[in-house]
Amino acid sequence: MLKMFLRSVFVPVAFFSSQLIFAQSDRIQQLETEVRGASGAARVEKLIELSNAYVHAGNYEKAEDTANEAADFARKIGQSMLRAVALNSEGKAMVLSGKRKAAGKFEQSLDILRDSRSNNKSLMLDNLENLRQIAIRAGKKEKEIAGIEARIARLNEIAAPPATPLPPPPASPARNCGKRYRRSSRKSPNNKSAPPENPSAPLILKNKPRNCRRN
Repeated sequence: MLKMFLRSVFVPVAFFSSQLIFAQSDRIQQLETEVRGASGAARVEKLIELSNAYVHAGNYEKAEDTANEAADFARKIGQSMLRAVALNSEGKAMVLSGKRKAAGKFEQSLDILRDSRSNNKSLMLDNLENLRQIAIRAGKKEKEIAGIEARIARLNEIAAPPATPLPPPPASPARNCGKRYRRSSRKSPNNKSAPPENPSAPLILKNKPRNCRRN
């Protein structure tokens, strides 16, 4: 009974695993064909994609060689940004294969991004995070690790969108606490309604509003 249960579990798992391996193999063959027919920047992009496919297939040595080819070709045709991406992919493949000099690839990628004044913050952060993980695994001094983390923090501050300023509070209506004047007028004995104000009449001081305070 137990054997039948285990067989019912492992057989489907093995089937799907084999299907995944075949799919990865087909994808790698397709990319290899596309690389042979590509030129210029498109060839670099296909090489980087092929390197990533090798990583997913577990072939880290082939992934490293392909990414190195992409970085070298990008340098020859003057595609600095693609070279930075290829160096990042090469560094990751070297980390997975246990190479000690992987940190140099991430540093080269960062140098290219800095020299070209690139605003690709995600690639910068990915390079720095890989450098931080390498430093931790290598048992580097806390000061060195803290320096990398400080660079990551500065980039995160730059990448964060600026805070939207709050609108200013509505201005309170101004109170006229100064002296108020009105022009004198005389009521006509025959007409109870007040006549229009006389511009030449003297000004008479009115009382201040009750809500005004004396300084």
